[in-house]
Amino acid sequence: MRFKMTLALVACMASITTVASTLSADKTKPARLIAYSDCQPVLDVPLNELQLAAYDRLKAQQREFDKVALPLKKVDALIQSHDDEIADIRQAYANYEERENDNQRRIEAASQKLDRALAEMESELKLIDGQSDALQIAAMAFDKTIEPTLAGIDYDQVQILRENQTSRMYCDGVVVNP
Repeated sequence: MRFKMTLALVACMASITTVASTLSADKTKPARLIAYSDCQPVLDVPLNELQLAAYDRLKAQQREFDKVALPLKKVDALIQSHDDEIADIRQAYANYEERENDNQRRIEAASQKLDRALAEMESELKLIDGQSDALQIAAMAFDKTIEPTLAGIDYDQVQILRENQTSRMYCDGVVVNP
């Protein structure tokens, strides 16, 4: 389902946003690409102009995505609310078989409310979906510009840092500054 792919992309981009949030707005300073393996840097090189331009386009798409993805919090709250309601009803259903028909109607009603709420948000979800496509294209373009630089390097993380920035990365689920 495309919506689930969008949610997965949002989760993935959240980690990129965390790392990239330390980037300076000063685009005149050189940027570096740092690759890590087992939390140790294995490559630290400056980005060339093509790579930096692709990275800046990726960040612009990320900012646009962040703007249009705000309704996802509303969707998450709706889903959680209705999931909790359905789980409560299912539990009541298991405990009270004599209320089988009433509980089933309540489950169906809760599911229909969720369906209606999501249908009302269809235009917002389509906008998010479209922006996620643009973000994915920018990410793939940036990836292609750095592939030659990373060829032959064994790494598990990459950072882009502008001059005078310190590295901030995740190592075994913990943020570290190597």
